[in-house]
Amino acid sequence: MKKIINEFTPYPEGSIKELLAISLPLILSMLSSTAMSFFDRLILAKYDTQAMNAAVVAGLAASIFQYGAMGIASISEVFVGQYNGAKKHHKIGEPVWQMIWFSAFTLFLFVPLGLWGGTYFVPNPEYLKEGVPFFKWSLLFSWVYPLAIALSSFFVGRGCVKLVTFTAILSNIINIVLDFILIFGIQNILEPMGAKGAAIATGLSEILQILILFWVFLNARHRQQHGTGCIKFNPKLFWQTIRIGVPNSISSIIEVTAWSVLAQILTSVSESHITVYSVGESFFGLFAFAFWGLQKGATTIAANYAGANREEILSKTLISGGKIILMIMLFLSIPIFCFPEELVKLFLNEEIEPDMKRYMISAMHWLWVYFMLDAISWIISGILTAVGDTRFVMMMNGFSAWFCYVLPVYICVSVMGGAPDLCWIISAFYGLTNTICFFLRFKSKQYRSQPLHANA
Repeated sequence: MKKIINEFTPYPEGSIKELLAISLPLILSMLSSTAMSFFDRLILAKYDTQAMNAAVVAGLAASIFQYGAMGIASISEVFVGQYNGAKKHHKIGEPVWQMIWFSAFTLFLFVPLGLWGGTYFVPNPEYLKEGVPFFKWSLLFSWVYPLAIALSSFFVGRGCVKLVTFTAILSNIINIVLDFILIFGIQNILEPMGAKGAAIATGLSEILQILILFWVFLNARHRQQHGTGCIKFNPKLFWQTIRIGVPNSISSIIEVTAWSVLAQILTSVSESHITVYSVGESFFGLFAFAFWGLQKGATTIAANYAGANREEILSKTLISGGKIILMIMLFLSIPIFCFPEELVKLFLNEEIEPDMKRYMISAMHWLWVYFMLDAISWIISGILTAVGDTRFVMMMNGFSAWFCYVLPVYICVSVMGGAPDLCWIISAFYGLTNTICFFLRFKSKQYRSQPLHANA
């Protein structure tokens, strides 16, 4: 008979089965979410390659603010997980509502930025036509992303992930349909919108997901058992959540800013450099769904065990995560090493020149190396986040993104005239640095061990 652990999963503590039980639905959910961005770019590439590059540049600029807000909102998952592990079920709805309030407050930042900030964040004249509208509409819809994270955390933090998976897949299907309609338009009915249409399609699809999650979140059972009817703004809990989440947010802002600056650097070098980067970054966003889902699963499990004062299980969870990553990487090696040319052709309308083909294939191979190293660092940082060590995660991500990635790429590519694939070669060094430093931090056990709910 299988032993039930904290009424959380029916599998052994920290095992591969336990991690997969929580992570698999999240992986499918992340696939749907990252596929939105991937299909936006893929469909835009068929519309116009320059529109795709503009969307990548403008999208990374918009992501600086989106990921900052999402970084704060995502900490509600840790609170939910720790409350769940401590059997304080009636308090679970409170931190979620504080992040719902936070999401509403972000409108005061996102709307002005969207209306008037586009030309400042998309300075390249070649990308103004497509990039500025994409930035504008991405920002106008940006409040929905932390709200979706907050609502999802209520289900994910308790290990109930089927609804999140269903809504994510449904919204992704709607996004693809809207992409074709809004990007290409409808003859004699709707003018083509290009990149602007892609941003609007994604925003509307996310709103659909939010409406479904909100409806279930507020049903009678959850109001009674989990306190989801506790709408009241709680300043003490709000600021405690913000305080724990800010390092996570700053970490996301610093890292995404680095990627955005990197895109601007490559844009100034040549069209080949930004195209190789755009294609690689698009596949990174698509394939990374597995590691994002696995990281969220590890965070959920670690938060539950931390809340139950069972931190000795964290090492087992990390080892299980490492084994799963190796299996995923073996699977991804098939398309990346056997069919790289077919993959990159998806994003190019014309025949690939021999030099460009070589750069693209090399970039895909190094992208695989970066995937593996970065995935391991994500698992470790997810566990550190679950136990409250968000400051170290912030400092490490910020330092390595700028000094182990952006700066070397700038020197080697912009100053020394390196090849277009060099940015992905350097990314492997960046991933290795993160992995080593996060592992040493975890091994040292210097992270914060006090459950977050203790002060709530």
